[in-house]
Amino acid sequence: MRVQNTYEKLATKIKTLFHGGVLSIYLHKASKLGAFLETVTETLARGDNVQLVGFGSFKTSERKARSGRNPRTGETVSIPAKKVPSFTA
Repeated sequence: MRVQNTYEKLATKIKTLFHGGVLSIYLHKASKLGAFLETVTETLARGDNVQLVGFGSFKTSERKARSGRNPRTGETVSIPAKKVPSFTA
């Protein structure tokens, strides 16, 4: 997903106001963060990457199936393969 599309989607969720060259956002901090995280989560769930120039990139990567140990019993446990989100600066 292009950054422009991400910004457009965020802009529909967050009301912004420019005043004196400074961007002022008039919503609760949790709402702004929630809107951003929701957008990134939806984008990653579709399999797209999110790149924020000058900040970093969010993408998904696959973990292979592996075996682990239960720390309490020492029993070997199989851990299934899965997709996980990752961030690189």
